[in-house]
Amino acid sequence: MRDNKSIDTLPIPEQDRADLTVSPSLGLSVSPSLGLPFIVPILYLAWSLFINHLAGPFYQNRSDPEYPYLLNGLNCATLDFNQIGHTDHPGTPFQMLTGVFIRVTHTVAGQGPIAEDVFSRPELYLAWSSFFLSILTFLALWWLGRIALRNGKDLNGALIMQSSVLLSSVLIDFPMRYNPDRILVIFTLIFIGLVYKYLYTKTLSEKAFIFSSGVLLGIGFATKFNFLPLVVLPVILVPNFRRWIQYGLTFLVTGFICILPIINKFSEFRRFIGGVATHDGLYGQGTEQMINWHNFFTNIGLIFQYNLVFGVILIFSAATGIYLLISAIRRKKHLRELLFLAGFWVAAIVGFVMVAKHFKNYYFGPVLTLAGFAFLVQHRIISSLKNSEKPSRPESFSVTVLASLLIVILVTAFPLFKDYKARKVQIGQNQLTVDFMRKTIGQDDILLVEPTWMAGPMVENALVYGISYVAHREQYYQELSSLYPNVITWEGRNQPFRLFRTVPADPEAILRSGKPMYLFTSPGRYPEEFLATLDSLAGHYAIALSRDTLFSNPFNRDLIIRFRHNDSWKTLDNLQNTSSFVTVLDAGSRNSSELIFSDVRTGDYFEATVRIRSEDPGPAQIILRSQDPTADGVFFSDSHTLYDIGDNWKLLRLRARISRQPAGGKMICHVYFPGKTKLLTDEFRCSRYGIRDATGQ
Repeated sequence: MRDNKSIDTLPIPEQDRADLTVSPSLGLSVSPSLGLPFIVPILYLAWSLFINHLAGPFYQNRSDPEYPYLLNGLNCATLDFNQIGHTDHPGTPFQMLTGVFIRVTHTVAGQGPIAEDVFSRPELYLAWSSFFLSILTFLALWWLGRIALRNGKDLNGALIMQSSVLLSSVLIDFPMRYNPDRILVIFTLIFIGLVYKYLYTKTLSEKAFIFSSGVLLGIGFATKFNFLPLVVLPVILVPNFRRWIQYGLTFLVTGFICILPIINKFSEFRRFIGGVATHDGLYGQGTEQMINWHNFFTNIGLIFQYNLVFGVILIFSAATGIYLLISAIRRKKHLRELLFLAGFWVAAIVGFVMVAKHFKNYYFGPVLTLAGFAFLVQHRIISSLKNSEKPSRPESFSVTVLASLLIVILVTAFPLFKDYKARKVQIGQNQLTVDFMRKTIGQDDILLVEPTWMAGPMVENALVYGISYVAHREQYYQELSSLYPNVITWEGRNQPFRLFRTVPADPEAILRSGKPMYLFTSPGRYPEEFLATLDSLAGHYAIALSRDTLFSNPFNRDLIIRFRHNDSWKTLDNLQNTSSFVTVLDAGSRNSSELIFSDVRTGDYFEATVRIRSEDPGPAQIILRSQDPTADGVFFSDSHTLYDIGDNWKLLRLRARISRQPAGGKMICHVYFPGKTKLLTDEFRCSRYGIRDATGQ
């Protein structure tokens, strides 16, 4: 902790000292030990907790991009970088940070293996990860306040810098999200602190500023490329070619290190950026032209419309800069501040071009966060000029600025309260669908899911979307099939249904199971082809299905469609190997334990699966046979229906329809391995489906 004497010994030019002190007559000259740096951070943290409570579960209204980042964060937590499938931003630092959050959460509150726990309790991990981001923002805000108060007890500077996250509705709304834009706000706050120390405290040398900025901005740009507007600022603030080289090398090396986990997929990022640059729609879609000028200028207007405070600060920063340029004396005295204002304008212009080309207001987040510091720079410049002109009343301007800051924050936040009230009503309306699904859909019922970015009333919808951005997602088959065995996903026209977007499902087994099937749909989804495919499969297998709209939400037009069997198909048996350990088959033990079915009739349908792993080229087989196949000819085997499910494991599946009555009405299912070494087997199970009436006949 520095006292006043240590502050006075800082190497600050005498002519600048007046700028760094505030008259104590208004109670603005205070000690940092009084806890003032904590006021805004605590309010921000409390707001973060409140707004997340207000918003409810992530899966219900904000699953994109939260769930893709959660599941790719899981890949980072397990160091399975090859499974990272989301490289658009590229976003790697944020995914790595999410992996750290997941590890910390699992260490404190984990239940079972980490992957299984994340899939079974994704909301817990998202909530804690979001809270950790709020803690990091709290620390960044506290640090800004502390360095300002240690610098001549600059309370105005502390409050203005800390209020940077409150000068835009986008920034006020950010704590309810879990996306890379939130970490960009934190990076911007840290960068503001570096610039403040470089401009005003003289405790950060030019060299240290260049290297620290290169590292910070390199991480930020690797997190999301809309951090680009801030990258130009160190170049403008330090007009020295040698420093530019140092900054550029530091920036590039840091960025390269950040993307090392996905370096073998960098071409995907390059292809995505190329599409964004050469097309006028979002995410590389739209017409193949760089800019749609009509949309561009319309979006420029929207940027100012949605960010009025930013627009005012931008205009006044230009006026302040022009005022300094008029006088050589003022220009020399405030040269670094003038350079910052010029850099702020350049950053704003770059941001305008990027956001107006593909408009989403939160893309402007880093530049919006920087506006608070631009306001502080203008305040210090004008305060210095007023002090020189009216030295007897320097404090009146400070009080005016703080009052104006409070008014600006209230004006920015006030419209949001109406929006939050509407959101609360909407969440209540959505809850009707959630409650109905929880009450109606049983654990054994089949849930049909169309992968989409749109949120929905069940966590499976969000997880299906998240797993869509995981590379080699079949490697999570074991966890997903264990937790969500009845989630069937639509993969597009002429594509097979899949088990939670991993391995192909057996459509005949699904239809003959007799289980009711449910499909959730809402405006913006397109279930028509899904329904048409299901009807086509039912016709192909001669299964009579009926469907009805079981639930319709009158407020948001959510629909729940139920499919029921018109005949008497039902699941008769679900047998599996009772061993909880991996079973080894080798030359001494060729066959697994047997699963025996009784009262088997002509027309019954069987599906058997087993997880296998072997280095031996000799094929494993699932065998389904009668007690005496040589006599009745009832014998089935399959060694070729294999699906990769990760870590050298494969899923082997057999499907069979009984076309003649087996001897004694019994069927036996087991795994056979004719290889020379050994075969590891796990989760061997077989299900039987058949037509029976209520009496079992």
